[in-house]
Amino acid sequence: MPCAGQGSRLGLPFPKELLPTPDGRVLLDQVVDLIAGLDVRVLLVTGADREPTIAHLHRRYPQVPVAAVRQGTDTSGLSAAVRVALPFVGARTVVLLPDQLLQEMPDRSPVADADRLLRATSACFLASWCDDPQRIAADGALTIDRDHSQGGMGRVRRLADKPGLEAAGGHNAVWFAFGFRREVADPVLDQLDRAERHQLADDDFARGPLHAAPVIAVPPFVDCGTWQAVSDMWRRHGKDVPCD
Repeated sequence: MPCAGQGSRLGLPFPKELLPTPDGRVLLDQVVDLIAGLDVRVLLVTGADREPTIAHLHRRYPQVPVAAVRQGTDTSGLSAAVRVALPFVGARTVVLLPDQLLQEMPDRSPVADADRLLRATSACFLASWCDDPQRIAADGALTIDRDHSQGGMGRVRRLADKPGLEAAGGHNAVWFAFGFRREVADPVLDQLDRAERHQLADDDFARGPLHAAPVIAVPPFVDCGTWQAVSDMWRRHGKDVPCD
């Protein structure tokens, strides 16, 4: 779980993964829900101000094995955060972002499904279909071929990070999480890093391990990185944002 971001768009006086949710909990709690009952280890990538996050997990989930590694201030971005964790991960890793909130919980854990997939394939995504150009333009965007012959949503044909409105029409999904096997960690993170920097051409993507990666469907989700998204989340439940 990458938890080292500053959350500058929210300007909170506490880590954004501890933002309250309408069910009386915090964002981080749903991530723990997704791994409940699974034989997994939780590794947080943290910044210097994340003691409250670690304390919350230890206090509320004493049964969950948790470790933390600190990301230095000289690096930033998702791929850099995951690289910090690589010396400590196992054979199969699923990266969950603590500021993504599913609008409803699936019947079975998509993390368990990802773990099963990663026993036979090198990488996978968890994603939700999306036909909203505004959302796709500002999120992690995928083009999925909708081939259901192997189960799931299909396979990834294109990847972009915040592609903008002009390119949004070429994508049909947004990703919620991703997984990889240890032996392909470096090329997977190279592709994600280049996507973050808008330097991943389609032909380069086609030569890497994320191309044709299978996709597991998850329900629609909210990226709680802006106050507009947070406000919409609370009002969808008929409530006002407590810190509005």
